[in-house]
Amino acid sequence: MCLPGGTVLRRLSSLSRTDAGQADTSRAAADSSREFAFLLACVRRFFQPGTPLPSAARLDWPTVVQLAEQHRVVALFAEAIRSGCDIPPDIVERVRQRARDNARLDLTLNAELTGILHLFEAHQIQSVALKGPSLGAQLYGTVALRSSSDLDLLVQPEDLLRAKAILEANDYRMESALPWPVDEACLFRRDNQISFTHQTARQSDPVWIDLHWRLLPPYFPQSFDEGDIWRNPGKVRLGAASVSVLPPEQLLLFLCAHGTKHVWDRLGWICDIARLLQVEPQLDWSRVFTQARQTHTGRMLKLGLSLASEMLGASLPSGAAEYAVADPAVRPLVATVRTRLSAGISAPAASITSALFTRRAFERLPQRVRFTCGIFQPTEVEYQLLQLPLRWHWVYYPFRVSRLAVKYIRLWGRDA
Repeated sequence: MCLPGGTVLRRLSSLSRTDAGQADTSRAAADSSREFAFLLACVRRFFQPGTPLPSAARLDWPTVVQLAEQHRVVALFAEAIRSGCDIPPDIVERVRQRARDNARLDLTLNAELTGILHLFEAHQIQSVALKGPSLGAQLYGTVALRSSSDLDLLVQPEDLLRAKAILEANDYRMESALPWPVDEACLFRRDNQISFTHQTARQSDPVWIDLHWRLLPPYFPQSFDEGDIWRNPGKVRLGAASVSVLPPEQLLLFLCAHGTKHVWDRLGWICDIARLLQVEPQLDWSRVFTQARQTHTGRMLKLGLSLASEMLGASLPSGAAEYAVADPAVRPLVATVRTRLSAGISAPAASITSALFTRRAFERLPQRVRFTCGIFQPTEVEYQLLQLPLRWHWVYYPFRVSRLAVKYIRLWGRDA
């Protein structure tokens, strides 16, 4: 049923005010370059233990701690300042406590993941764990050194509805809005994922699970044939369980695409690239370069490698180092990421900022055109606002365009 017009307008106005408020937060962010530089040096020390730390005098410590949490590097930060003599003891203890809290959440997510995998295995549903505790185990050898907030699982499109039914039958609640109220509508979601929550006995807040049937949305370039994932997945031990994960070469391509999609707003995503390069010295670079060339996603790969090398000192083989600097279009992208990170911008990149950045990271015009068309596909917001039946699904498209127009006219009016 369609919502009353007045309700739609009120909700639309509220959403626009929220977006404008986020923009204000970004504009009003204090210059935290010293605090971020200190945090970056601490994190870099994890990858290069001999890295000296800059002076900690007169730092705004609440900002440093906030940045560590924002960038999901609390555990790495805690490791670096363990012996810092000029760091206030209460700050050291606070960071350690946050690291312990994150570790407890990661253990909860670990238990949740193994439970879901057992459910899927019992029903012969193949799945691959993305990010989360499995990536912590794959890259860092422990879930405690990589902060996670939710679980991401990939299933094959033909298994999605069965996987959804299994989760719902085991007290998982789907939180995603659908274009219309039938299960098959899941497959029409723009982001190719649906989200669930599950209440556990380990903590008061529910655990969030994102169930994907593609690694990236269809309007985003795919870095490799996803069919390869199911033919030869990687494996990692997570407690007593063996978990399917992306093999190293595919993982590198995916992490570079994922970071680009989100404008590399978290230092933790760059850490994952640096750590992958560190723990996989025998990476098949020929395969990586071939797949990037065939899918025209090399610029995203070069961007990820450049960020890991320049910001965290990741060591690149000579061929990879030459490859990373071969595209002059990568330099402005690196500069954009470094500027945003140093400025301490706390809100995720606005849609227009993200779109412009991402388009520059694409190599071919057809990729940019497809991405631009994808911006106007209906999203969760439109589904929540209108809740239309199937025969009126086409209305979501002009409504999406009008909502974006109202949103950015308001923002531009505030900037004028």
